[in-house]
Amino acid sequence: MKLPTWWLDRLKTDFTPRGLFVRVAVDLFLSNFGLLLGVVTTVGLKVFEWDALNKAFFHEMFLRVWLPNVPIVTFFCLCAYSLAGLYRGTRNEPYVGRLILVGKSVGFAFLLFISWVYICDVFVPKSTMIAGWFYIFVFFWAGRFLPTAFFRSIVLQAWRIMIRG
Repeated sequence: MKLPTWWLDRLKTDFTPRGLFVRVAVDLFLSNFGLLLGVVTTVGLKVFEWDALNKAFFHEMFLRVWLPNVPIVTFFCLCAYSLAGLYRGTRNEPYVGRLILVGKSVGFAFLLFISWVYICDVFVPKSTMIAGWFYIFVFFWAGRFLPTAFFRSIVLQAWRIMIRG
């Protein structure tokens, strides 16, 4: 029971242990889904470049590019998001502060991943890296902004209407 309390104190977060676990799980899922969409984008680009795509290309992209990189992306994203302060209570931050925090967190994870790709000489197409990390940034941006925008525009308006009668 002391580990969740220590973890929350270390991250200086205002999430509950369960809420933090759900937030981290969703963020890691979105990171891996963004990389998968990067692979799909690369396949889509090759459809327009080449006359025919063979089965080996699909096998190469999905089973040798995306699937082995899932644990690596998960580890780097978990480390980068935790160290960059993504879970330090961004609810009360203004939009610009959230944008900077999301950019810093995703940029740090991208820096770790691209360093690993070039140091270990792993095959990841450039279009997959660019598109995948762009999708990750967009997912994180939407995940941090849309709930607040929804709350401010819909819930607060309904509350004001209820008060006025």
